[in-house]
Amino acid sequence: MSALQFWYAFCMAQLAVRFDEPATIALERLVQRHGRGQSQIIREAVIEYEKNDLLAMMRAESESIRNDPRERAESDQVLADMRSRRAW
Repeated sequence: MSALQFWYAFCMAQLAVRFDEPATIALERLVQRHGRGQSQIIREAVIEYEKNDLLAMMRAESESIRNDPRERAESDQVLADMRSRRAW
């Protein structure tokens, strides 16, 4: 466990967040639907958002590499080299 993980495990940060009406209604519906507290719902949402953001960045990078002729040629060369070294 890193020092940062230790700190958050025992001294969680508190944030003040302002919600507009649609966000407030959505949060209340999630609380009622899932039986968890507002803080838990918000924590899970932030973590899920960050995960989805990272996946979107990775997809964009993959698309960029796939559409780059030089990257594609290098990838094809690596694949050909790997195939030539197969044991079976």
